[in-house]
Amino acid sequence: MTLLRQQFTQALELRGFSPHTINNYILAVARLSRRYGKSPDTISDQEVREHILHLKSEGISAATCNLHMAAIKSFFKSCLPERPNPVGLTSMKAPKHLPVVLSLDETIRLLTCAVNPKHRALLSIIYSAGLRLSEAIHLRPADIDSHRMRIHVREGKGGKDRYTLLAGPVLETLREYYRCYRPETWLFEGRHRGMPMSPRNVDATLKRCARRARLGKRVTVHTLRHSFATHLLEAGQPLQVIQSLLGHRNIKTTTIYTHVTDRMMADLRSPLEAFTLTPNRAKEQGAEHD
Repeated sequence: MTLLRQQFTQALELRGFSPHTINNYILAVARLSRRYGKSPDTISDQEVREHILHLKSEGISAATCNLHMAAIKSFFKSCLPERPNPVGLTSMKAPKHLPVVLSLDETIRLLTCAVNPKHRALLSIIYSAGLRLSEAIHLRPADIDSHRMRIHVREGKGGKDRYTLLAGPVLETLREYYRCYRPETWLFEGRHRGMPMSPRNVDATLKRCARRARLGKRVTVHTLRHSFATHLLEAGQPLQVIQSLLGHRNIKTTTIYTHVTDRMMADLRSPLEAFTLTPNRAKEQGAEHD
């Protein structure tokens, strides 16, 4: 590791960034360095600007471009304090898309397509507790509180601990899984004993189950988290409760789930449904105005 990279890594660690974020920031700055074939501390503001515009021209999403800009700003602020924000980098406006959400029936179909007890327990706990992928694979057996029916999520996003729900059926699924696998260090261990299950393995498992369930939707691990929040909202749970269970710092993040859900849509009627539009009716209305 170069002295510059070590300095940047230590600065991010001192700021409390997660290992995943630190790795992404290091890779982003390394990509900038590779583009010009020189150390990032010798790259000019104009070259930084051209690099970001090049990323955008390649069709990279606004969210990913924002990550690169945040990484570059953090690098300059940490390693070159005299240039804390090259070219005045500001976040791009990202398009806001509604999250893909499964219905309750689709969710049950997906979970029942997980034949392996380990996979069924994993996907069930992600959905039923609204977990992020990184939170699920870093659960430990001791984090499951069967007495209070809670799950202790340690150092979630932003380094925050929280409690979330442990559903009764999921507890039974976990017990069946535990009898078969006897995990020790991590609740869901990977192929190597003592190591957590890899994100890629979880993603591949979910995709196989989604194909078996024939959902016809692009399903990711985060889709289960979105579905958890939406189903709670449909059941009448307050937004503040959902915010706490999901571990959102700001309730504005949670408001994405206030989109019109399938159940809400079924109960709505357009104002036009009170009228019957026919050609004769239209002529009568025209004659009255004449």
